Amino acid sequence: MIQLLTFSEWEFWRMKDGPGIEEEFLKEVGQRIRKRRNELGISLRELGEDLGLDKGNTQKIENGKNITLKTLLRVAVFLDITPSDLLSVTMKFDLSEFEKTLTDNRNKFRLKK
Repeated sequence: MIQLLTFSEWEFWRMKDGPGIEEEFLKEVGQRIRKRRNELGISLRELGEDLGLDKGNTQKIENGKNITLKTLLRVAVFLDITPSDLLSVTMKFDLSEFEKTLTDNRNKFRLKK
């Protein structure tokens, strides 16, 4: 069964084996940043200058790499968009796999349900 969930519903889910949902999520956030920047007619260089980053690191952000919360907040302010607009990503994935991962993590860290 495929279930659509927003970030807030799976934000602390960790994938055990390499690239996964986190990378997909960050890539989508980067695409949203790029789209908004282009809507405003701002160059990658201009965005980088306002963030205090070089062009390479600014490109990494738009490619879903090296996005910290602090940088995300600065990007949102500069692009005149709310952080929640950048983070409101809907992902598709197998809900049973998600539930199994949560159960495994609970057992691993001995968390109560």
